[in-house]
Amino acid sequence: MTTQHMSPSAEPDVLIIGAGLTGLTAATCLIASGQTVKILEASSTIGGRIQSVTDPTAGSYLGDLGPTWIWPDAQRLAAAWIAKLDLETFQQYDSGEAIVERDQHSAPIRYSLLGMHDSTRIVGGPKAITDRLAGALPQNTIATNSPATSITITSEGVEVTTSNPDLSTLRAKRVVVTIPLRIAADTISWQPVLPDRLLATMRSTPTWMAAQAKAVAIYDRPFWRENGLSGRLASQVGPLVEAHDHSGRDGTPAALFGFIGWPHEMRRKAGDQLDEFVLEQLARCFGDEARQPLNLQIEDWSGNQHICAKLDLSEPPEHPQSVPAIIQQPLGDDQVYFAVAETAPISPGLIEGAFAAGESVAIKITRGAPHAGSHPSG
Repeated sequence: MTTQHMSPSAEPDVLIIGAGLTGLTAATCLIASGQTVKILEASSTIGGRIQSVTDPTAGSYLGDLGPTWIWPDAQRLAAAWIAKLDLETFQQYDSGEAIVERDQHSAPIRYSLLGMHDSTRIVGGPKAITDRLAGALPQNTIATNSPATSITITSEGVEVTTSNPDLSTLRAKRVVVTIPLRIAADTISWQPVLPDRLLATMRSTPTWMAAQAKAVAIYDRPFWRENGLSGRLASQVGPLVEAHDHSGRDGTPAALFGFIGWPHEMRRKAGDQLDEFVLEQLARCFGDEARQPLNLQIEDWSGNQHICAKLDLSEPPEHPQSVPAIIQQPLGDDQVYFAVAETAPISPGLIEGAFAAGESVAIKITRGAPHAGSHPSG
C-alpha cells in the first residue's frame, strides 16, 4: 500500500520517516497500541533495501534485489513475525556440488562446500513482509515521494517539512527516524542543530550493504540442478564473488542470484558491459545455458541516494557493530527517536534487526500510554 495523499490537517501522534521494514514494523506496533501514525517515504516505493525483481507483464515476484534469508533457529524474533504475518517459508536449495573459481588462470572446479544450515527463504521474498505490513495499515498512512528535508523540535511538538509540493509542513507529537543514519545526518536540516557527538556517531554508522550490488538471473528451468550442481558459486575472479540457487519453492521461477564483488568504481566503469561480464562468468561456471537468461537484473545500491551515503562509498564494507547509547536516547522532550536495523540489539543490519528496531522504538514510545496494548511479536 503506497499513496501520495495525506491530510496536512491531521496531526498524528507519531510521524515516521521511512517506509522500510523498521518503519513499517514500528507503525504496526504503534497502531496496535492505540497511537495514530503517518509515514513519509522518500522514494516512489516502500521497502527501503527490500526490493524485488518482478515479472514485467504479470507484476509477480521473481527474485530478491535486497536481503534474502532469515535463520529461524537463531532468529526467534524474525520467525515469530513471519508466523504472525502468516507467511510461508522454505529451505534454501543446497543439494549438489558448488563451483569454485580460485584464480583467473584456473578453470572453475566442482567442489563440496558445507551446507547452508537453517538458511530460510520466504515465499514471495522479503517483499511479502513489507507488503503484508503496509497492506494492514489504515488507508493513507503512507506518503511516497516525500523525503523529509527538515525536522524542527519545538515545545509544542515536532515539525517536519518535505520536498513533496503536495504536502505542507507536518506536525506530530513524536517523530521516529528510520532512514539510514548517514542519510539522516546529511540530507535533513535539524533545528536545533544536532549535538556534535550525536552527528559524529550517525556519520560513523555504516549502512549494511549500502554500497553493494546484487544480480538476479531468471531462467526457464533450473538446469544446474540437472547437472548435480547446487547453484552455489565461490569466486576469487568475479564479478560475482558468491552466488546461489534462487529458484522458487517448487523450482519455479528458476533463478540464480549473486553478490557482485567488484567495488563500485569498477562497476561504474564497466557500465552496460557489467551485464555481459556477469553472464560470461555464469556461463563458464554453470554452462552455456546460463548465458541466455529470460531476465537479468542488477541492483547497484551504491547509486541509491536514499540508501547509500558518500561515506559508505569511501569505506570498505563493514557489518554494523553495537551503536553507542547516544543513538538510543530520544531528542528534545522524548520527541525524536532514531530506529534503524543497524541500531538493533540483535541481528544488526539484517531482517531480524529491522523487526527488533521497529518493535523496540514502539515500546519506548508507548510505555505508559493509556491505550497501550500488546505488540504483534508478544
